[in-house]
Amino acid sequence: MNGKRDGAVVLLSGGLDSSVLAYSLAADGLDVTGLFVHYGQRHSREGQSADLIAKKLGVPLFTIDLAAAGVGAILARSSLVGGDVPLETAASTYAGMRTHFVPNRNVIFLSLAYAAAVTVGASVVAIAVSGIDAPTPDCRPEFMRAFEAMETLALSTSGGIRLAVPFLDADKAAIVKRGQSLGVPFADTWSCFAGQQLHCGVCLACDERRTAFEQSGITDPTAYAAGR
Repeated sequence: MNGKRDGAVVLLSGGLDSSVLAYSLAADGLDVTGLFVHYGQRHSREGQSADLIAKKLGVPLFTIDLAAAGVGAILARSSLVGGDVPLETAASTYAGMRTHFVPNRNVIFLSLAYAAAVTVGASVVAIAVSGIDAPTPDCRPEFMRAFEAMETLALSTSGGIRLAVPFLDADKAAIVKRGQSLGVPFADTWSCFAGQQLHCGVCLACDERRTAFEQSGITDPTAYAAGR
């Protein structure tokens, strides 16, 4: 034993789930490296939060700007990218309108994370997909298993890199409770699709965030521009 700790590359969006995941893996004794991907999002607020969380946790952060390469143009049918596509709300989701799906986003993100893992010598790639994300095809357990199997073949000379999805069966309230126990600075995280000065309080992400705090029984430090 040389005393060297295992490393983990964490997809760090600056949101609740990924921030808790980064803190959790660090608490488990792994050397964490964050990876933030700008793919043409409506706003830069997520990146600011990812950078802040990485600094507070004391871990390095890779930031990759795919938007500069024009990736946003091929993803513009998503409301998270296309400025003329209405942002999804809880009400619109219940009515069957789903606009925030970004095609192949996790395929792109995880491919970059695996490449980063090879570069930094990490044995784990981690993504904070939770039970609430299940309707999205590339957030499902079968996708994660298939992607890990593909990377095992693609990186067969790199010693094997495990894909960790520890929140796959968790709801957001459980994730909030885990974050509270780890001292995650929730006020520094960002969930809102709109990316304004305050969380809008209307979009689907804000609704899920607010519900998670309510169900967890933990005080929500988030300032919302609008109530329910």
